[in-house]
Amino acid sequence: AGFAAGSLVCLHQWETHSLRKGADSVHRLRTASQKYSIVFALLTLVIWTVLLLGISMLLPYPLLRWDPYLPQLLLDTLLAAGGIGMLSLLGDLSILRFSGKQFGKRLLVGGYFLLIGASSLIQNLASADRGTIRSPGHLLIFVLSMLMIGVAEEITFRGVIATLLFRQYGKTTSGVWFCVIASGILFGCPHFINAIGGGSAFTGVLVQAVSAVGSGMVFTAMYYRTRTIWVPILLHAWIDFAGLIVSGLYGEGTIGTVISSYSLWQMVSVLPYLIIAAYLLRDTKMQEILQTTKSDSALSSTI
Repeated sequence: AGFAAGSLVCLHQWETHSLRKGADSVHRLRTASQKYSIVFALLTLVIWTVLLLGISMLLPYPLLRWDPYLPQLLLDTLLAAGGIGMLSLLGDLSILRFSGKQFGKRLLVGGYFLLIGASSLIQNLASADRGTIRSPGHLLIFVLSMLMIGVAEEITFRGVIATLLFRQYGKTTSGVWFCVIASGILFGCPHFINAIGGGSAFTGVLVQAVSAVGSGMVFTAMYYRTRTIWVPILLHAWIDFAGLIVSGLYGEGTIGTVISSYSLWQMVSVLPYLIIAAYLLRDTKMQEILQTTKSDSALSSTI
């Protein structure tokens, strides 16, 4: 009995020591992430890209033949889980908190995306060779896939990366702009993966990547303005839904074929993004961001 009691005491001490050691490691990690935000932002991008490639290779091919959007749905669900894991490690799970208070007003900050998405939806449906609408099950997979693209990418690139950058540099106007531009560039880089293996034509991928830099800047500006991750998530999902509606509704093509259809002249679409970002971060609104950051340390620590 004495031996058993002694063993239990030793086990408890070992568990306590391990927990303390783990807590100290997490604390050091979070402190380092605030001091070396660029390094951690780049590390997050690398981890996310490796996960993207690794999961893509492991997904069974028959899923793609049954429904081209099912692998995308599974991929982004796993990537979203990875992003949530990063938030948890950095102590930022509160970023995912949703508040309905004035959410409609916050959503209107992204009015450009609401309008351009509606325009794209109408144009794509009007020009489509209308065939047989896919079954409800396939339509549900398509809708969920579009939603999860928004969730996975925004949690990682706004929730993790844009927050990391903002903590260190978001105290001045030039610092906020640095965060917006840097997060946009980091968001555009992984889109070149779509050219691997001939999945999409390189010209189309280039256009997509450049456009993603611009849209990433606007998503980050909206995130800083609204202080909620759910605005960029929903607007991102809406833009993808509108752009791929014909493929999802009638089964005409895939994400890869849609990307391949982009032409170089469409790179001019980045210009409106730059204008919208400048408007969202105009002086009066920039001062609101900076004042909120200075007056509410809890808010600035979680954005």
